[in-house]
Amino acid sequence: MPPDQSSASEELTDLRPIARLRRLVAAIEAARPLMPEDRAWLLTGIRRYQASCLAKGGISLEHALGLGRQGAHAWWNTEARGQRDRLLLNLRAAHFAHLGNAEAASAVASLAARASARAGRPAPGPADGASAMMAAVLATGQGIPGPRHLRRILAAGHPTPCPKSPSPDGQPAVG
Repeated sequence: MPPDQSSASEELTDLRPIARLRRLVAAIEAARPLMPEDRAWLLTGIRRYQASCLAKGGISLEHALGLGRQGAHAWWNTEARGQRDRLLLNLRAAHFAHLGNAEAASAVASLAARASARAGRPAPGPADGASAMMAAVLATGQGIPGPRHLRRILAAGHPTPCPKSPSPDGQPAVG
């Protein structure tokens, strides 16, 4: 299946409340019929909200629709962190693929430090590709994670090759 069809079908089966809300908005804007499951989800949430308004200490519409904080992180921060991590992986693939995980993380951290130090000042010239990509990372508002977390993020998209297994006679493999 081509990538655009795969991502479209994933969007249709995404059951997260924010994904449902986005599908509803898109359908309404395009004057398309609503998916029955999304319609039912919205009606259930609105009814939950209405019922809570009659009770003492009602809930917000955001919570009635499941859009409030789920655990420690709000959905918008979780999405922004995911976007940041994807951009970091793209940055590594484009500019630091030749480096091991620790070296790539160090290079990314140095690039981030330089970009942060320049923040608010005009660039001396056109940004190179790595600087432009780092600007996009920083624009997510999620900052650069610490060294260990950064190594984990970068390793997820670029596994470190395993050392060659020794040959049956116990000698290191060649080649």
